Amino acid sequence: MGDRFIAACQRIPARVSGDGTHTVGELIDQKNRLRRQNPFLSGGLIAKDYEVRSMVAQQGLTMDSVPLRDADVQLRQKANASAGGDVVDVTDAFPEHMQAAAVSAVSAIPGLPAAGVDILWDPDNAGGRETEFVIIEMNSRAHIGVNMYPTHGRGRDVPEAVIDNFFPGSRRPSTAGAEMLTFDRADLLQPILNGTAASVELNPLPEHGLPVRRQCRLAAGLSLPPALRRKIRSEYRRAGVSGRLVLREPEPRLVVAGEEKSVREWFRRIARVLGEEFSQVEEYTGPVHLGFGVSE
Repeated sequence: MGDRFIAACQRIPARVSGDGTHTVGELIDQKNRLRRQNPFLSGGLIAKDYEVRSMVAQQGLTMDSVPLRDADVQLRQKANASAGGDVVDVTDAFPEHMQAAAVSAVSAIPGLPAAGVDILWDPDNAGGRETEFVIIEMNSRAHIGVNMYPTHGRGRDVPEAVIDNFFPGSRRPSTAGAEMLTFDRADLLQPILNGTAASVELNPLPEHGLPVRRQCRLAAGLSLPPALRRKIRSEYRRAGVSGRLVLREPEPRLVVAGEEKSVREWFRRIARVLGEEFSQVEEYTGPVHLGFGVSE
């Protein structure tokens, strides 16, 4: 990115390691349970499909075989994380001359500010020669999840590096909780996407960081026609608060965030609009979008 190397990872085709007790199929199930706990890898579970069964068979095994302890059983040829591949962070061990090559490759394309650079390199067969690697691809929309949530090693804060590079004068708000305050990207881009605007200017985030954040549960199946939704939106604006109307089942809710007085005023107004008092008011700890939006 720019003239900087940020992070590197090694991608490894899907595999399991034997423990001398469990079958190949059971080891796959165990690995999938671990992948489900990873925000990125949970989207690439290992399916026991034809490809996996064929690869296992090529190693003289079946899904019911019990591999020896520490014996690797390869499951696929491709190293994609979406296909169950592992990701190993190698940022600290990545050779400097390859870091420089990646940066130079991005700089060689006019107008390309940042990219993910795919490199083929076999350190065991390089023989110490710096030229023994090949850049095979660059992606202008890098898949940064591989660096943030690897299978092994430390996750790297790539978003921080991107933001610091493109917005060098920005700073993180010091107010507690402000890190969970953001903008609704879909709403912001809508005027550009529908052709009514060529650009959108963002208002600065409030310094107080909307310190009081509450959510109130709504009755399941509550009918909120468009006119009533517009009324709710106007009450958010009048009270000077931000939040969302979340209509997803089974727990539809209203989220509100602002200063203490503004939140109290909002509850008074919204109770009048809906014709009911809110008894289930709770603390809200999730992200808050500045302004008002509806999540179906």
